Amino acid sequence: MTQQPSLVAAIDETFEPHDFSVATLATISERIARSRSLEEFVYRESELDDLWRILDYAVKDAHWIGDARHAGRLEIIRAHVQSAHDHVAADVPAPAEAMAALRHASTEVRRLAEPAKANPSI
Repeated sequence: MTQQPSLVAAIDETFEPHDFSVATLATISERIARSRSLEEFVYRESELDDLWRILDYAVKDAHWIGDARHAGRLEIIRAHVQSAHDHVAADVPAPAEAMAALRHASTEVRRLAEPAKANPSI
């Protein structure tokens, strides 16, 4: 289930993500774009921390069930979220770079739904 933007906290409050859907990534990206004050960027950093934790659990679950392909994709998404976090948490926040990292994460989330391609060399 994805969260509706109308239910998202005000920009000067924290939003608690519950998944790593494309909609959630877009919501956080939009919140980064609207952030102006250091306090607001600290809130975005917290939101990205929460998102990273959700992904970390998903990576561990994928490894636990032995789904290497899924775990690999999730690790890529988690790395993009980490990059976004680092750009937001920098001494001088870099929102454009953070939003670009979240766009890359969204691309990978879409790829999760794609079926695995057969290996023609087998």
